[in-house]
Amino acid sequence: MQKKQNPKERSSGHGRHQKYSEAPTSVPQHPLRPQWLYRSPTEINLVFFDLETTGGNPQNASVTEVAAIRYENGIETGRFQTLVNPERFIPRRVQELTGINTELVKTSPVFRDVIGNFLDFVGDAVLVSHGVLSDFAFIEHGAREYLGQELKNYYLCTHLLVSNFLTDLPNKSLSGVAAHFGAPAAKAHRAEADAEMTANVFWSLYEQLAHNGFSHIEGLLKLQADQHTIRRLGAGILAKEIEEKAPTTPGIFYLYNGQREISFLSAAANLKKTLHDTMRLGDEREFNKLLVDSRDFKFERTPHYLFALLREKDHLRKLNLPIDPRKLQNRATGFVQIFVTQDILDLADRNSNAIPFHIPRDPKSEVSDEDLRRTSERDLSRVDAQAPKTSESSSTEFLQQHFSGENPDAVPVRSTHRLKLVRRLEKYQIDRTGDDSIVTSGALQEGIGWAFGPFDRPKEVANTLKEALTEAQIDSDKISTAERAKRMWELVSVMSGYSNQPHTQNSYKPFSTLSLFISAIFSSKPREKSSVAELVERRKLSFDETKLPRTGVAVISNPETKDLDISIFVQGTLRKTLRLAPEDSEKLGSPRFFTRLFQGFDNEVKNFNTPIFFTEDKCLDIELLSCWLKAAEGEWADFSQLSALYQPE
Repeated sequence: MQKKQNPKERSSGHGRHQKYSEAPTSVPQHPLRPQWLYRSPTEINLVFFDLETTGGNPQNASVTEVAAIRYENGIETGRFQTLVNPERFIPRRVQELTGINTELVKTSPVFRDVIGNFLDFVGDAVLVSHGVLSDFAFIEHGAREYLGQELKNYYLCTHLLVSNFLTDLPNKSLSGVAAHFGAPAAKAHRAEADAEMTANVFWSLYEQLAHNGFSHIEGLLKLQADQHTIRRLGAGILAKEIEEKAPTTPGIFYLYNGQREISFLSAAANLKKTLHDTMRLGDEREFNKLLVDSRDFKFERTPHYLFALLREKDHLRKLNLPIDPRKLQNRATGFVQIFVTQDILDLADRNSNAIPFHIPRDPKSEVSDEDLRRTSERDLSRVDAQAPKTSESSSTEFLQQHFSGENPDAVPVRSTHRLKLVRRLEKYQIDRTGDDSIVTSGALQEGIGWAFGPFDRPKEVANTLKEALTEAQIDSDKISTAERAKRMWELVSVMSGYSNQPHTQNSYKPFSTLSLFISAIFSSKPREKSSVAELVERRKLSFDETKLPRTGVAVISNPETKDLDISIFVQGTLRKTLRLAPEDSEKLGSPRFFTRLFQGFDNEVKNFNTPIFFTEDKCLDIELLSCWLKAAEGEWADFSQLSALYQPE
């Protein structure tokens, strides 16, 4: 074993880094983190090290060489290097890579005799390596196995720092990064040469990092952001602060990062509980990085949770911030969608009378509300005229013609329509683009079609629907596009519990054997067994809660004013709000008042199961309403329950 002391060897380098020796005074310090984390690398002890080993796992591989270079206040003060007898065969590939063979290490000390001296050399310094996780695992294993102690040193990884900072660098290997910075290169895959190259790379990289705000150790650790380091740093806001400051009322809380910017916000039914739950580190690494970087929080009380959700949506859009990914399990993952395929949309463009439903316009199109209303009325009248007939003879004729044999007008089924929006996809935001499936489950996706749910087991619902589509040949290229559109419309009508005619009673009124066939999927009533019905029975699925995006009235008592806050939702989207004094609550049962609430939405409430143009905003609205309904705040009255009060005439 040999130790090299070269205190002057890099003394000239100290001046190069001296301008970064002071940690920024504006950095707020976390009371539970070591205070030296807020110093620059030139103010603490660093040990650049490297190991050569026979493999990558300390449980079944051994160390063959250890080398380290110690820096104190930016100046090299010592070196440590030794070969190690691995007490096992060194694989030929490792011999060729490192030049270390059994003959070379047969008189060298074993690792159990080296680890103590190495840790004495390291002391409390921060360990630095390129690809540190593997080397650190061997040191950690040796300390625990041979010395019975836990390794408490922090580490920095130049590979992770480069990967997260210089993301476009094509070659992120140690020699590749050294070449990028013009750092001196040595013989690779020998421990001392690699440790020296790592030191050169680190100081060159640090110059750039410091210019970009990463001038202290804590900032470098956050940029590195591996799970071990993130969990060791812990969340930036303490539970004690939450207990002292946060109320238990509904509202929105905001997290601030180290630069005093809003990094996250969230609506909460109980601010204290939600904030406390949010600040716990989970399995989502990117979100953990955000929590570790949090420095402070504030809260904004709201009269009720629905108002908080609406405010959250508005703020997220304005600030371009993400939603907590852990909320998706409760907010956005239980839906099933059926999309209108692109060939049906193309047919509708060429001949709108060829399909039995109205294709909605892009909500962002520049059309006045009055023009849109008139167009909708005209198109929906045409839809009613074009809808499949309900007589048994026409149904049988329809099925015989199109369920048997080849249709000469058949065209291939093309991919499902998807909106190609140019937008910035932030980390841990919901990806709404999806794939080209006709049926999807989970979070709502963009496109034109129908949504149902939320379901407890949306994947099973979607799988059953896919089988129904196959049985009905809706996804087949053996029938024409127009016929596929008709069958798709019939499927959706039966799924929603209605025929295709508006304002029918809330019970099934089958108008073809296809309706009977599909309605077995979504009804608990005993019916003649079919292959799909048997499938549903076998899987023990329940579809009693099948719902289209909700249309109705939310009524919440405002604790501040004692008034009633009324929110009108049409197809899952908030369209109107108003406030009533408690003594005026009986107005809600008045046909005149109720009709005025839905004035302007006549076509949408009558033709509730027409396709929806799902944009990012529309998806958020539907998920938001679903989230509020689960919270059981206030009262919800579905339009179908109150439709007798709706008397526009």
